Parts: sequence; C-alpha cells; structure tokens
Amino acid sequence: MTNETENNKYELWSSATEGSKTFCPADNNSVKAILAPDAKLICVIEATSWNEAQQKYCDLMGWGNYKSFEEGE
Repeated sequence: MTNETENNKYELWSSATEGSKTFCPADNNSVKAILAPDAKLICVIEATSWNEAQQKYCDLMGWGNYKSFEEGE
C-alpha cells in the first residue's frame, strides 16, 4: 500500500521495436522484467497517488484529463 502523504516514483519506458510505452510504479520489478530489451527510461514522475501520477502522465503525453475507472466514462 502506498503512503498518500509522501511522493512515490513512477517510470515511463518506451520501446522502439514494439512501438510501446509502459507506465508503472518505479518499484514494480515484475513489469520491468518483461519490458522489451530495447526499452529506454523516458522519465520519472513523482506523485502522492496513482491517480495523480496518471494525470501527470496524461499531461506529459498531451492527452487531457485522466479519468479513473471509478469515474467512468
């Protein structure tokens, strides 16, 4: 469980061969273990929650406002 009062780190990885991007908590080694061999770390985002991290990711990508599953469509 994450502490909502302190910043947690999230990473954005990109693979040119797969044409993919992966966004995950920095401490999620399970996800990193299955990244493409050419995956490069693009940036590290600090946020107090997953939703805040997702909004910062959306801002970075120019996608507008993040909607969580709880918010629906």
